[in-house]
Amino acid sequence: GGTENTLEIKFSEGYIGYVKNAQLELQYGELEIDEAGSLSAESKFSSFQLGKADVLTLESGYDDDVIGTVRDLDIEAGFSDVEVRSLADRLVADLDYGQLSVKEVASGFSLIEIKNSFSDANLGFNPAASFWITATVKMGDLSYPRDKSRLNVEELSFTSNKYEGVIGDDSGTSSKVVIEAKNAGVNLFYR
Repeated sequence: GGTENTLEIKFSEGYIGYVKNAQLELQYGELEIDEAGSLSAESKFSSFQLGKADVLTLESGYDDDVIGTVRDLDIEAGFSDVEVRSLADRLVADLDYGQLSVKEVASGFSLIEIKNSFSDANLGFNPAASFWITATVKMGDLSYPRDKSRLNVEELSFTSNKYEGVIGDDSGTSSKVVIEAKNAGVNLFYR
């Protein structure tokens, strides 16, 4: 239904088994949630653990965030360490300082869009995944499985490159990865 819980946790610890729809505000706290339907979370100076979610919107600062399985993820993070075990469909991330690690992206994902500066993003893909990529990297580096890639690399300037093409065996894939990295590293690899 249209009911949404609002949870506020400050300077304390919490545990939640299941929540269907919630707005969460976490500050200087620790929270563990086993499962969420749709969760919108703002977490600062905290430790946040989420086992499983369908849709998660996370605004994170100076945080340690560990997410298990998620279908659709939106992250805006600064000075945070965000770890995702498994991503099914969509990830849009905006990162400043800190780190994002996704252990495994499912083979049928639709979109991954990452904008990162002074932060590293590591994404592991299911070996069956193929995707189109457009990446602009300025003062940073992009590593990817070269033996599985057909990429065109264009030097935009002395410090910036643009990569375009397909990674994986299936050029008929509709999966897309879009990256804009500045003073940052992006590592794409097969699990």
